[in-house]
Amino acid sequence: MRSVAEAVLFCGRQCIGLRGDAERGDATGGNPGNFIAALQLIAAHDDAVKNHLEQPAMRNCTYKSPKIQNDIIEIIGKDIIQKKIVSEITEARFYSIL
Repeated sequence: MRSVAEAVLFCGRQCIGLRGDAERGDATGGNPGNFIAALQLIAAHDDAVKNHLEQPAMRNCTYKSPKIQNDIIEIIGKDIIQKKIVSEITEARFYSIL
């Protein structure tokens, strides 16, 4: 799960889209998308991720679906980034909103 979140965060930091025209990792043609490509890159160096991508423990629990990607983006946005911004504002003596 951590590697999946890191792949989503990587795409967000680089301002690149997650999805391609061929979402499945086993697709022979087309663009698998930056998210899947990042996971494949991580899997090349991490056997646990490689095993999960090749043979997930449960077929419906791969953490690669667009819904999971959106859930991770929402969690990162609300629970991490928004809390950090609010914390910085409350600690600041002065601030302005544009």
